[in-house]
Amino acid sequence: MAGVGQLVRIVVQCAFGLLLAAGAARAATPTIHVANAAPTSFFFLTLDAGISSGIWKQRGLDIDAVRINGGGKGAQAVAGGTVEIELGGAPEMAAIARGSPVLGIANPVAIPGLMAVIVRPDGPKSFDELKGKTIGVSTAGSLTDWLAREMARRQGWGLNGVRVVGVGAGLSMSAALRSGQLDATIQDLPAAYQLEQQHAGRILIHVQQIIPDFLLHTIYANTAFLNAHPDQARAFLAGWLDSVDWMRAHKPETVALAGESLGLAPDIAARAYDELMPMFSRDGRFPPAGLQLLADSFVSMHMLDAPPDMSRLVTEQYLPGAVK
Repeated sequence: MAGVGQLVRIVVQCAFGLLLAAGAARAATPTIHVANAAPTSFFFLTLDAGISSGIWKQRGLDIDAVRINGGGKGAQAVAGGTVEIELGGAPEMAAIARGSPVLGIANPVAIPGLMAVIVRPDGPKSFDELKGKTIGVSTAGSLTDWLAREMARRQGWGLNGVRVVGVGAGLSMSAALRSGQLDATIQDLPAAYQLEQQHAGRILIHVQQIIPDFLLHTIYANTAFLNAHPDQARAFLAGWLDSVDWMRAHKPETVALAGESLGLAPDIAARAYDELMPMFSRDGRFPPAGLQLLADSFVSMHMLDAPPDMSRLVTEQYLPGAVK
């Protein structure tokens, strides 16, 4: 019997040791909290693709995806340290110039062809008819807010040439347009396609027709996180580019994921895939022309008194292949 008791003790000790080892392995896997400030954006579907495909795990990371509606709220979350990384709009860089403890670490979009001005079927027939009208955006300080004001400025209407109203992103914006609370919204193409399919809206103009070469999205990181965990930041960006490659190689799975995560009908998800996948950046680098456009716009839109040094707002040092 003593031999049996000894065997039981050995088995229990081994099992306990395995549990401790498993717990240590889990503890050793860092969790990165990532705020998605545009949860309906096809370009940010990359985050979900990396999770579902296991790419983040392969890079040694656990990802906690946090959905936040609007770049203004996302910028607050990453600046406050609630999240380590934010997927947001490029105009949020103005907050960094004003002292926000954040850096732009990657540009996920090579061609900014995603956004459109959408109106009801019986709405304005030309962009000029929107002068003085109400345009819905997600939140103050967001990409859509910047786009609405910059388009009005470029038309010569001044910064108050249109009335900009924050109504939230996604379904809330579409609902406000349907109900007649808005004359137009600025949304992404998949949302426009859905409204067109439902005979509830139509594309008036693509934003890129008025503002060519603008920076669309940016991946941001809290500077305290970057200083303390630079290798995790590098692993995240390497995993991001791996996830884009996975999406390119797995159309059926990506289309299905777009339906699940973005709420798109299968035909609209497939159309978005075909039109938008070529626009993804393959290296995450920032185009100088886009950065300069932003810097100049911050002054012309009275967001800053002078053009900022953009090299202080963004960095490419955490991208794959960058010199450490």
